[in-house]
Amino acid sequence: MQIRTFISSAIRKTQNTVRTLRKNKTTTEATDIFVKQEPNGVLPPKIQSYLDSFSPYEQNAKEFWGNLYKLSPEKFEIMNTCEQFSYVSKTNSDELFDALEKLTPKEIKKTLDEITELFKQFPKELIIEDAEKEIYKYETKIPDSFDIANLTILKANQKETYEYILNHPNKEAIDRLLADASYNNINGSTFQTLTPAQLRQMTLEGLEIQRGRKCTSAMSQYVESSDTFSRNSDAVKELHEYLSGSKTLEDFTAFRGERDTGMFESIPIDKKLALKTRLYILRNFNKARKVTVAPYTGNHSKYFDKKMNLLKYIFNKKELSLADAMQVAKFGDEGFRDEIIKLIKAAKIKDTRFKSLTFDRQMASGWTNTSGTGNTSILQNITLKKGASGQYSHINNDQVEFILNNNEKILTFEDVKYDPTNDLFIFDSTIY
Repeated sequence: MQIRTFISSAIRKTQNTVRTLRKNKTTTEATDIFVKQEPNGVLPPKIQSYLDSFSPYEQNAKEFWGNLYKLSPEKFEIMNTCEQFSYVSKTNSDELFDALEKLTPKEIKKTLDEITELFKQFPKELIIEDAEKEIYKYETKIPDSFDIANLTILKANQKETYEYILNHPNKEAIDRLLADASYNNINGSTFQTLTPAQLRQMTLEGLEIQRGRKCTSAMSQYVESSDTFSRNSDAVKELHEYLSGSKTLEDFTAFRGERDTGMFESIPIDKKLALKTRLYILRNFNKARKVTVAPYTGNHSKYFDKKMNLLKYIFNKKELSLADAMQVAKFGDEGFRDEIIKLIKAAKIKDTRFKSLTFDRQMASGWTNTSGTGNTSILQNITLKKGASGQYSHINNDQVEFILNNNEKILTFEDVKYDPTNDLFIFDSTIY
């Protein structure tokens, strides 16, 4: 924690320097730089001059400020004159811009004041003034740019969670949560969907934990590569035993992206639906030959799996599964897709694997269609029921990841839609 405190202090000092430099660009004429936009979308000369002052390496910042001024000169002025805020990276800027678009100028000002007041309630920060002379002091914390971005995004999209954070009695826990989010560069999209129940998993308040259990390297190995991890029986046993000491105290939602339809490989389809599946492949003979798929192996990565075209894959199999029919949904009509959806809703899948869930829908969506194949993908909006064995991972991998244990789980599917544009099934599902 001392190392992290030192790093945090250094980061904040650097950001303060950047803010000072940025303010020096504008403070000489601060009284009249923020004027109304001129007709025909032409920016006022002083605004254009300000944007031109950014270096080629600051193109994203230039775009952010330029677009914000075009959106609202008043919102531009509020954010640009905020002492604690300077441009944040692409990790959060798109979501922040969307949030600023939703909020009124009055709401933005109020939000900035609320965030500043929240940080005053956190434990004071240790500042190292002179390490050699061992001169230290404690200062009231101030929010940095990521804090402001994340909480503003939350205010605009999940007001209940935002209010929950402001009113949370354990300010130290909230301080750690926001510090970790900033330190780990958590995507702004996480704060577009974050719920109070998810937040309680992140702070460990929503878990019953056997005390005295130490986090092992097995979790880091799993997060780094689940495929490599699964081949290490000792690590598998170690992680299972560690996660067995944690049980969730409430239901909460999360997301998961599947790179293929393999979870339905064990469900056979009747001869009639199998015939339809093959007929749709034949009717789209040339298209099916151009679609490359990888058989289901259970691996996260598919780049090294043996691949073949969808035509050959379907006609090489004697018996077809629901997973195969889902692969052909892209070529079928609505009636064919409805049959598939009906079977999915009736399915109950037993799962005995470790499972990664995320609180960031955009992150889960990014897991789909990234296998280097043409496999049909799945995006799940999951409700995880109370009593599940698992834990939120604090491993730094730019994610908000909850890891479920490898004990037996049952998956059901309450709502199913198919997106033909992205060849993607979207589920509302439950894990018991």
